[in-house]
Amino acid sequence: MKRGKLYLWILILFLLSIPAGFLTILTEQPYTPKSEYLLILIVGTFGVTIFVGSLSLIPYFVLKRNHSDYALKRALQCYTFFALALIAVATFKYPEAMKKRDRFHFSLYYEPIFKKIITKSIEAGEEVLPASIMKNREAFCFCIINKMEYNDQIIEQLRMGKDPEDLYYTDPEVKKIKHDCVDLYK
Repeated sequence: MKRGKLYLWILILFLLSIPAGFLTILTEQPYTPKSEYLLILIVGTFGVTIFVGSLSLIPYFVLKRNHSDYALKRALQCYTFFALALIAVATFKYPEAMKKRDRFHFSLYYEPIFKKIITKSIEAGEEVLPASIMKNREAFCFCIINKMEYNDQIIEQLRMGKDPEDLYYTDPEVKKIKHDCVDLYK
């Protein structure tokens, strides 16, 4: 194998390690804040390089004894296969990981906001609620927030920047959730 071609292949493999490491760590730990993405990029790249590189050394040393001219090529092909496999698996897991991240951000940021909106709505008497719900405000509030957290349409609207108060009072999905929670606690 010519030197120029070898160096180009190694550079391409290193560049493949960047998305493989980043996506693998991001899908395994979707709650990681965006401020740590650079660290994930660096650690993931070097982690994949070391791990996949170590796996690629196995065919290199096995083939070096009998077929030394093919050993390096097979090792580089092995590295390519494993890096592409990591990217494929991480890409497959990516949508589910982002749903987990969105729900986590909902619970951190939007849950206290909605709790305040719901409590204010109940205390102001804006909605006619049965007496059993008035006694169990916390449970009713938890029911609404929990169902909202697992509703992908509501999460998507919040991600797009819709005002939480406007969403609570006008969205048909939220109205359906409120109706279901009222029926549950009657």
